[in-house]
Amino acid sequence: MNTSSPNTVALPTPGVATPEPAGGVAFGKPNTKNARSRVEKMLGQIAAAHKAASYKKAKHLSIMYLRSFDARYVAVLEAYKALKQRHRPAWKSLPAIARGLDAWKGTQELVILRLKEKDKSPGVYRDIKEFGIQNRALQYLVLPLLKVQANLHPNQYGMIGTHAAVKRVAELMTQGYVWAMETT
Repeated sequence: MNTSSPNTVALPTPGVATPEPAGGVAFGKPNTKNARSRVEKMLGQIAAAHKAASYKKAKHLSIMYLRSFDARYVAVLEAYKALKQRHRPAWKSLPAIARGLDAWKGTQELVILRLKEKDKSPGVYRDIKEFGIQNRALQYLVLPLLKVQANLHPNQYGMIGTHAAVKRVAELMTQGYVWAMETT
């Protein structure tokens, strides 16, 4: 690269990893606590923009979040914790895995499929998929983004979980309700 001109810009070479922006993240050990803090700040900004109906700004911030090394690194850490210990990669490889994640391209990582016969139905099998760290990290990357932008009805429990839904049904039953209707 010619460094004599102040307007010289280095263009990335296809297929060659480029270093992360200023801050030294790519050249040293990433600081997990700071990364989590920056991710929470980004998600807060996205939620505020979405709540203010500034959807163009929310989209821009969402794209910045998905491209952020911090968000990708935190997602890889969550995926690492979720993996069984025997399936975990080396700890030192996590920053490289985070750098390689791309929410738009997805991953070509293999998924292990196991078939387990159901106890009460002989000859009927349940498929169990074991996702690797890249697949899990992409899920952990996108989930918080969906949570901060979702406009759910108070009686929707998709993001809250089934335990909360069962608890709410039990509360309603104690109030005398005996019927429920599911809509799609």
